[in-house]
Amino acid sequence: MKLIIIIAIFFQLLFADEKSINIEPITVEAEHLTQEYNNYSKHDLEARDIDSLDDLSAVLPSFSVSNYGSRNVAFTSYRGQANFMTTTSPVAIYIDDIPLAYVNTFLTHELYNISDVNILKGPQGFTTGLGAQAGIIQLKMDDKLVKEAEFSSEVKMANYAEKSLVLHSKTPIEDGTIAIDTLYKQRDGFTKNLYDNKSLDDEETKALSVRMIKNIDNLKLTFLGLQDFNNDGGTPYHDNLQTPFVMNQNVQGYIRQNNLLSSIKLEYFANDYVFKSVSSFRNYRSKELLDGDRTPENFLTIDSDENYKEFTEELSMQIQKSGWELLSGLFFASRYEHTYTENHHYEYLDTNGYRIWQTSQPEKSFALFSEYAKNINENIILTAALRYTWNEKDFNNNINQSFPIEVAEYGFLNTGYPHIIATKHWQKVLPKLKLTYKQDNANLIFLQYAEGFKNGGYSYDDYDIRTLSYDPEESKTLELGFSTKWKNSLNLNATLYATHVDKLQVETIRSDLSSYIDNAAKANIYGLESELRYLFNNNFSVHSGVGFIHSKFDDYISNSNNYSGNQLINVPQHTFQFGSEFSFSKNYYLDLVLKSNGKTYFDKANTVSESSYTYVDTKMGYKSKKFSWNVYIHNLFDKRYLNYIIAAEGFNAYNFGEPRRIGVSLKYDF
Repeated sequence: MKLIIIIAIFFQLLFADEKSINIEPITVEAEHLTQEYNNYSKHDLEARDIDSLDDLSAVLPSFSVSNYGSRNVAFTSYRGQANFMTTTSPVAIYIDDIPLAYVNTFLTHELYNISDVNILKGPQGFTTGLGAQAGIIQLKMDDKLVKEAEFSSEVKMANYAEKSLVLHSKTPIEDGTIAIDTLYKQRDGFTKNLYDNKSLDDEETKALSVRMIKNIDNLKLTFLGLQDFNNDGGTPYHDNLQTPFVMNQNVQGYIRQNNLLSSIKLEYFANDYVFKSVSSFRNYRSKELLDGDRTPENFLTIDSDENYKEFTEELSMQIQKSGWELLSGLFFASRYEHTYTENHHYEYLDTNGYRIWQTSQPEKSFALFSEYAKNINENIILTAALRYTWNEKDFNNNINQSFPIEVAEYGFLNTGYPHIIATKHWQKVLPKLKLTYKQDNANLIFLQYAEGFKNGGYSYDDYDIRTLSYDPEESKTLELGFSTKWKNSLNLNATLYATHVDKLQVETIRSDLSSYIDNAAKANIYGLESELRYLFNNNFSVHSGVGFIHSKFDDYISNSNNYSGNQLINVPQHTFQFGSEFSFSKNYYLDLVLKSNGKTYFDKANTVSESSYTYVDTKMGYKSKKFSWNVYIHNLFDKRYLNYIIAAEGFNAYNFGEPRRIGVSLKYDF
């Protein structure tokens, strides 16, 4: 580490310039008349060490991403609404205007090729093809054209043998640019396996992004190819809270992912309208092996294989006239292949048994969306919107098992399960109405009512025909918010929201790790979220974000148990972050961020929870026009906290948050 710092200081002296760091403020601005959004610039992402989407959960108020140690399943919670293993996320994701219809597996994506992030809050789907109950995350790539070749590289090294290399290049072509970004990242795991004295949850990522952008008169064409591979160790979930990073498993385990995304985007610009077409193809493959019982004996091993292919097409046209604006479009998505196989292999009392799930779940979605905004006068804007959505899911589920003995407490029953073939479809018309008062371009207040919809479906690893399918969720959200700027120094926005959910989807995990979804009758959610940034001068700024969430089942009886009045699952009662950015001695800077999550329940009975916790990140470094370096510490005081708890019927399994990591980063622009 000392050698790395000495080398960094040498390069700093070699490439030093006299410019101080310009700390950019966070902006909350209107993309057009109808939509306010929060923007995190490239500077914001770097200053707060946001390297992936789950990192964003420590910054965006009321937003959290967690998993049980496996990168192929991530759980999202935003504004009190959450998803589980088989349900749709309340947050939709776009990358370079590509709608990701199946988002769960993309939540751990590295942001190595992203220039900024936009957050659209509240029920969505009136200006975009994807619908979402709580919000949309738009990942933007840099589309600036270059006249001469550009190249940059970034190297990171940290404890736990972590190392990464990112390379960026831009090459000019006739009427356009080709951009290539690559990533290689590797680290040892945080959890040591005493069974073989090796790390259990090591990680490796290889990624490549290639884009070609061409401008021909009023036409802009963008071709994108994105490929990434993840090769990780086993899933580190624990039954012992006293030894958070030590386990004893007879299976090392692995999680291997292969994700391919390609697209063609066409944009045509005229004086008062923009036409856009985005066609995309995605192929995702995941293979996983884990020791399901968490004991040294060879009692239960689970291996799974998931594969899906999807095609999406989104067409939209935006017309802007003096005093009014119209945005309309249509969206189609076909996950024409989606297969999932899961094999449970048991050894108990010197006997062998197995249970194999073989599931196919193709899916089609279609939507029409339109939003119209009109200036009533110079200060008041009235917005009205409609969305029609249609979804169909096919389900083909076959379960085979063989148990020489019956052990009911472990779910070993000599029972034949039916081969189930089913199809369901849903459709819904969703309205939105918004009234905005804009005093000027820096100050506004709005009142909005919008409805959201989350499709129903089938639990892929359920074996009980009575609980196999679940109904869609329907939500109604009322928001009151404001945004203000003052002298380019203060930027403040806050929103009060209340959401009523009918038929809330709730997951229950059985003792044999199968799960099912049922629907609570009603749930009520309300909260407050606020973000602030104050720029004292070009050398010092502070920022904060806070979200308070109250979420409860209003009417929920399941299996003769009454859960009414309990807190919703996987919803923190608050999120909070406070940070400062300080530059000194011309090119040096110091960043400090404090992050906190409130108490979170992980079962519908509210018997399993994680208390509120807080940790601190800090970074000190140097930045000039071509060269920069920094030393960073994640979780400065090595706070122990639980990232997620699997609250199964009969046992709990715990996944811990990351321990303290200390590293150094070097970046050079050629």
